[in-house]
Amino acid sequence: MLTKSNYFVIYDGDCGFCQSTVGLIKRFDWLQKFQFIPFQNEKTFKTFKELTPEMCKKELFLVRLNGNEKKYFSGYDAFKMMTLFIPITMLFSWFFFLPGIVQVGRIVYKIVAKNRHRIKLGDKTCKIN
Repeated sequence: MLTKSNYFVIYDGDCGFCQSTVGLIKRFDWLQKFQFIPFQNEKTFKTFKELTPEMCKKELFLVRLNGNEKKYFSGYDAFKMMTLFIPITMLFSWFFFLPGIVQVGRIVYKIVAKNRHRIKLGDKTCKIN
């Protein structure tokens, strides 16, 4: 499952909102920094033993691989770290790290994540209710 990428995005592959968001990020991941893995993939929890399905149903995870060491970022913190590596967001990624913005971002992320099954994008809806 692991490739040359050092950054792995673990997301809800059954969620239409999550799928659409991942699709958008993939479009702008020109440097191909990320490998996207739905947590429903059978190898996900064998590879990332620190994660559980319950954790992944609640929020996105970004895993940075550095040799044998894995660093985990979740929710808004995963999002803000990803902005550092997407060329179109690199120039203003500093904004997402500002005190105050981080706290508000975490709150907004949790609200959106909790209600993502209500967000319909095209014909995709979240299968987890």
